[in-house]
Amino acid sequence: MSNVTAGPARNEPRASGNSEVRLGLRYVSVFSTAKIAFLFGVVGGVVGVFATIIIYNILNSSGTFTQLDSLISGAPALPSAAPIVPLNLVIEFSAVAGVLNVILVTLIAVVGALFYNGSSKLTDGLFVSFTNK
Repeated sequence: MSNVTAGPARNEPRASGNSEVRLGLRYVSVFSTAKIAFLFGVVGGVVGVFATIIIYNILNSSGTFTQLDSLISGAPALPSAAPIVPLNLVIEFSAVAGVLNVILVTLIAVVGALFYNGSSKLTDGLFVSFTNK
């Protein structure tokens, strides 16, 4: 014997009318929220480092740093081999900012999940209704 019940036959017409389904979100797993937020933070940090490198190379190749160096020194623009801020310092700063971003995004997401779980105990969660037309 099987516990599977057969659904409506394919030739039978569907019942007319709108059916409504209510779904409720009452609990958010804090550990799952932390994992997802950590991954989003890591992706954001990596994207930030690569975007910083690309923007730095664009500004360096257009001569912005040379013009900025001549503006700060007050002398006519002399070709200098080293820009005002070296690339390795920019990458290090961007990486440190990315690590701080990962930590902050993860902590804020966990605190948000804890707040939601606390408030959903008081208000019975978030309910969404769907209708079938």
